[in-house]
Amino acid sequence: MTKGEIKQSVKMPEILSRYGLRPNRAGFICCPFHKEKSASCKIYDDSFYCFGCGTGGDVFDFVMQYESVPFSTAFIELGGTYISKKGKSRNQIRHEMRDIKSKKHNPVQDPNEIEQVEKNMLMYETALKTFPPDSEEWYMCQFNLEKEKSRYEMLSAKSGGEKNS
Repeated sequence: MTKGEIKQSVKMPEILSRYGLRPNRAGFICCPFHKEKSASCKIYDDSFYCFGCGTGGDVFDFVMQYESVPFSTAFIELGGTYISKKGKSRNQIRHEMRDIKSKKHNPVQDPNEIEQVEKNMLMYETALKTFPPDSEEWYMCQFNLEKEKSRYEMLSAKSGGEKNS
């Protein structure tokens, strides 16, 4: 789902129920962002506003502040999906990365292994553009890309050495 689709389909009362918060008959809750004894945070269908501390916003803002997470995490938690330039979602890319990690390589060099390493490098480069910078997935892709580059150099040197013999 896109940000707009989430805003249309996910309503504030639904978000509140996830956290066990229930507005009173007037639509107010005790603000979770500052200490107070009487409810001053008004809940609307698509937003919230606290008359005590001035905090307000949409469903994304509420999740970000309540859980102390960045927008990208709130976006995923609310059902959002990132689509890469090649049309793959983050989950598809995650599955591809898991597939690469789970493949066990035969110690005897497979003639297609260098080709597979090139594909892996391309997939990690695409993934780096898909995941938000500084996210756990982004760092993992960066690490794995460097690993695949080293492997590529090793395999290239090995195959080059065998051809000259």
